[in-house]
Amino acid sequence: MNKLFWILILGSIGFGFGHGQEKYFPKSHQNIFIGMHMDSLLKIKGPYLEASNSFKGTPQLKEYHKNDSLFTHTLYLFTKDSILYEVIIDYKDHFELYAYMKDFYGPPNINNKEWLIKLENGKELYIWEYINRWCIADGELYQ
Repeated sequence: MNKLFWILILGSIGFGFGHGQEKYFPKSHQNIFIGMHMDSLLKIKGPYLEASNSFKGTPQLKEYHKNDSLFTHTLYLFTKDSILYEVIIDYKDHFELYAYMKDFYGPPNINNKEWLIKLENGKELYIWEYINRWCIADGELYQ
């Protein structure tokens, strides 16, 4: 019984903020979610990530993609506590990203150009396109 209790507790912590986010990320980034710890991302992506610090001094990881991919790289931005708060996926110039995002999410619900998604657990995702970059962030940080 004690072992089952800890499995349930740890499972709920691990899925707490990530629950329900999968459908709002591109298929190439399905196992990533805002609120995950950097160690979890490193376990998933491992040697494909390059570590550095942002201009604010907080940790960030960069992932380069294959030449035949629609995107060139992904930047993962973390808080000082190593919690993922933003993902920026840089697409190639020829790809019509904003049109694709409108098909993916439906009509924008913020200023006719951005999306605010309310998740089942009360958290929010703020999503926008910037110079052919698909940006997904913790909605609380961008309100």
